[in-house]
Amino acid sequence: CRKVFIKGINTAIPYDVVKVGDSYGSVAEMLSAKSVAKILRANPEKLDECMDIYTDLLKKIHSTPIADGEMPSMKEVAVNWIKDLESYLPQDQWTKLMDMMKNISEPHFMIHGDYHSNNVMVQNGEPILIDMDTLAVGHPILELGSTFNAYVGFSEVDKTSIESFLGINLETAHRFWKLSLARYLNTDDENVINDVENKAKVIGYMRLLRRCIRRNSDEVTVNHYRTKLIEVLDKVDTLVF
Repeated sequence: CRKVFIKGINTAIPYDVVKVGDSYGSVAEMLSAKSVAKILRANPEKLDECMDIYTDLLKKIHSTPIADGEMPSMKEVAVNWIKDLESYLPQDQWTKLMDMMKNISEPHFMIHGDYHSNNVMVQNGEPILIDMDTLAVGHPILELGSTFNAYVGFSEVDKTSIESFLGINLETAHRFWKLSLARYLNTDDENVINDVENKAKVIGYMRLLRRCIRRNSDEVTVNHYRTKLIEVLDKVDTLVF
């Protein structure tokens, strides 16, 4: 967190480590702030204002340079995830997924790893980034894949998850994802937006399928995300944008 703060991104500064049972946690400064999600729940008319804060911060994160070895490589992590899926995908699709992942460039810029409207706080009009345990370096598509899951992917099977997680309804969550992607890409071109969205879906469904496998989810859920991943793999030839 301190490294991120020094690089010009506002975050809650931790000052202690505590043990609770067998687990450890960090104690951070108290924030007089509200999350973007909470602001939107109370003031839906502030969508444009919140969207600007949210996407501007994401762009800033993705343009923040990170020195070699300073943070883990998200690409290396993702390659290992794909290894876990080999027996769940047709061999040609699995090979295509692995090849596309290995061919992603590995810029030394920051990604948050769990970027969504609960993890962006606003205090006096300024954004504050929280939950920093997933910080890494990597291509932005690896970020957008997890963000897609937060607003869309998880809710495809459990339609109540959005309400309980972000406190907004399904329609609002899907709209927020599309609008934030358009603003992040700085375009209204639906072809461009859909192309990047499909690449994000590859990452998102890959992660969800692996998560279901590791958690021994029911067959219906596993098959849903496996089918979705196979379908979207047919629509892309690269994960780079």
